[in-house]
Amino acid sequence: MIYLRIGGNMTREKLQALSEEVLRSIAQREGIYNYTDAGKEELVELILDALEENRSEQESNNNAAIRLERKKYEILIDEEVNLPEYEEYSLPERYNDTRIVILLKDPMWAYAYWDINSPQSGNLKEEPFFEGFFLRVYEFHGEVLDKSNIVDVFDIPVGDQDKSWYINLNSTGIDYCVELRCKVMHQDRLLAVSNPIHSPLGYFARNQEEFFNEPDTMMLMLSGLWDYEEGETRREEIPQRIISILDSHNIEI
Repeated sequence: MIYLRIGGNMTREKLQALSEEVLRSIAQREGIYNYTDAGKEELVELILDALEENRSEQESNNNAAIRLERKKYEILIDEEVNLPEYEEYSLPERYNDTRIVILLKDPMWAYAYWDINSPQSGNLKEEPFFEGFFLRVYEFHGEVLDKSNIVDVFDIPVGDQDKSWYINLNSTGIDYCVELRCKVMHQDRLLAVSNPIHSPLGYFARNQEEFFNEPDTMMLMLSGLWDYEEGETRREEIPQRIISILDSHNIEI
């Protein structure tokens, strides 16, 4: 427990109620040099003398206006305040649980992090023909991943020590989910499935009809300074996208 003195009018009764250890601590903070061999009663006297000397010095240095103002704030200034010592807790680096989580960073990037239970990871690595871990990323339409709504799938090999990965998203206006898998004897094993996320369409893609009626914004779109998406379809390379836009809207240049 830490004791903090916040006042100067400490009474004899309050000092006598304190332990000798606390009195020595107060004496040390007050700059009393001959307190080390003093008993409890002598410590009380030394502290009272030091406090009185400090108060007299302060009052002599203050003018009448300052002394009057100081009187307003002398209520309860003589109490000892006990400040508890709080124990610090640090967050663990991992929770030793097999799981994977995916977070949307922006419409074009996601961040996945995962962990594998230590016994499970050790057993997998000891199996013959263990080939390593990888992420399987699903693009799909809908809130729940199902075989019927999958648009595309691609894999990302990861190392044994990897615990997170930034994933470049191929399309916007679509949903994503990631599986943590490993390969043993040329066979895939599912370890964990992430939560789904949705990558929203950009501003231009959401308002494409408006921009087709504006020549200036249309030129901006054709310049390639922003990514155009027609509806929720998968993006192609830029030249093919521009050609398809021109063809679908009967635009000649």
